[in-house]
Amino acid sequence: MRNTNETIKQKIASTRKNKKTKIINDTTFGFTKNNLRYALKYRGNKNNSRAHDKRFDSNTEGLCIFISPKEEITFYARKHREMYNNKKGRTEKNTVYKKIWFKISFIRFAISICQLPNT
Repeated sequence: MRNTNETIKQKIASTRKNKKTKIINDTTFGFTKNNLRYALKYRGNKNNSRAHDKRFDSNTEGLCIFISPKEEITFYARKHREMYNNKKGRTEKNTVYKKIWFKISFIRFAISICQLPNT
């Protein structure tokens, strides 16, 4: 009995090794649960200390997140559109952002994912 308990403890200890997660500094990366939960930190902006940090998903075109200085994450959908610039007198490509949802804590985020229908 004691031998099996020791082997179980060793297996648990081997799976719980201290895995240091790298903080992601790239602007484009794959949005996974672990990356969003543990590896995202606000990078800041040298020109404006209150500016949001934009990060883009490499797996899904048009999905991005804004990270505030308080480390609150907001999901946005983005689309490239051509718009007419009156000052320059020509059409230019611009990006339009549409807010999807605001995520204050990861607990609320996990609850919202669990409530999504499986399709």
